[in-house]
Amino acid sequence: MGDQSDQVELYFGVLVVPNPNNDGGGNYQQVATVPQSMSFRLTDENAQIFYEASKDAGLDVTALVYVPTIDDPGSCGYASLPNNVTHISQLPTRYNNVALAPLTNPSCAQLWMDRAHLDGAHDIIFYGSFTSSNNSSAIPGPDWIGNTNGLTYSVYYIDGDLGEQLVNYLSLYSGNMTGVPYGSELVQYFDFRDYVRVGVEINNPSSSNNVPGLWVFLVIALSILLFAGFASWFVIHFLQYRNRRDLRRRIANGEVDLEALGVKRVTVPRWILDKIPVRVYVPADPANVRDLSEEKDDAPTQKPEVAISQLPDESPNTTTAVTSETLGSDGPSPSTTPLSTSEFSQSTCPICLDDFVPNSTLVRELPCLHIYHLECIDAFLEHQSSLCPLCKQSTLPRGYIPSTLRITNATVRRERRMRRGHGSDGDDDHSRFGRILRLWHRRRDRSRDDRHDEYELQDMSSIRQSMTQTSANASPATTVREHSVEETSDTEAEPYHTQPQLGRPN
Repeated sequence: MGDQSDQVELYFGVLVVPNPNNDGGGNYQQVATVPQSMSFRLTDENAQIFYEASKDAGLDVTALVYVPTIDDPGSCGYASLPNNVTHISQLPTRYNNVALAPLTNPSCAQLWMDRAHLDGAHDIIFYGSFTSSNNSSAIPGPDWIGNTNGLTYSVYYIDGDLGEQLVNYLSLYSGNMTGVPYGSELVQYFDFRDYVRVGVEINNPSSSNNVPGLWVFLVIALSILLFAGFASWFVIHFLQYRNRRDLRRRIANGEVDLEALGVKRVTVPRWILDKIPVRVYVPADPANVRDLSEEKDDAPTQKPEVAISQLPDESPNTTTAVTSETLGSDGPSPSTTPLSTSEFSQSTCPICLDDFVPNSTLVRELPCLHIYHLECIDAFLEHQSSLCPLCKQSTLPRGYIPSTLRITNATVRRERRMRRGHGSDGDDDHSRFGRILRLWHRRRDRSRDDRHDEYELQDMSSIRQSMTQTSANASPATTVREHSVEETSDTEAEPYHTQPQLGRPN
């Protein structure tokens, strides 16, 4: 049972309802509203809910209004109603109907409700027909409708003045279209056989306060999609950040060749170039001269390493990851003296192609043991590339990271493609996914080879069986004769295939 504080909005007006018995049929659900200038509008935004049926919860209802017919004992107010008020027999079928009745006492309320139930009314609206200030028990309330168990329709209550106005309008709009107010004008727009009756629109507050189920579903689905998109974005960016961090770590460990990585022009800073030894060219003994082309393959494959004590104290424009752990002690170390003498088998500068002057020319010896003029190699290393022009070995110390190096996702993908192209699977040993993927490929190839061998064995067994059956069915004489014929044909055909035809025989 609803509380007296529960309220609902009721809007009353005039509706034109098609007559379902008209010739030619027509859509009986096309209900038109008569304009207010030719009808009336009444509103009660604070109508009380005595009882709300479950079928009306959260729904708006539009119906036609009528007054039920009861056997009035004299105290229910039926006798005071106009004689031509609209009854259930004057309404078309196939439409929702709402009963309107005066509420004088609880016993009469039950009579009205029982009759509305027999008429098949969708709901019932009571209105007060009197006021009582001395006896509070005479004020209509939800308890007047009695027991609501099994009640299939809602019960509303409006003010008595509004109910009296509705009863008067029900008496005006109960006949034919030509007999209602502005009937002569309405027949110009509608079929004169249609019904013109008082209607009501019940706006349940729960229908506007509660979000419909479809919108709830859409909001939940959209929230799930947004969460999934954000989670995917976070996971992808986290993996990309980890890949960039791992690439920078491997560059600092000297595991990645910056030149091969495709970074824009990696050059040698001046503070590193000054640590590369400068020597006086002394030609080597011709008897002990070695071929540099053969030494190129035996050249050290590691990047040059620089000790911590050899690095300059001031290098504000460079950022390095050179440490005592990353450098180590392997590989050739630059000379600690700025000028020394040594014997070289290389007699010309590969850049300018000029010969070195023995015991006079100053040359710079790169970690790969190739020598160049100072002015030639310094300009090349500072402005062109950090690789030796001859052997393409890097002259940068192991673990050096240029300050301008910006590792992006494209850099990570390029380095991964480079490792795959060179087949250096050993670099992926730190990746568990890479090891699992390689193991799966090996097992797949092994199973494929096993199936191939099994098919070959089956083919060989079938060939042996067919040959055995053929030899068993053939006679011995035929077999010997065929064998001799095959040998003869092979012997005669051999000179044709082996001896070349140099010309026509004489």
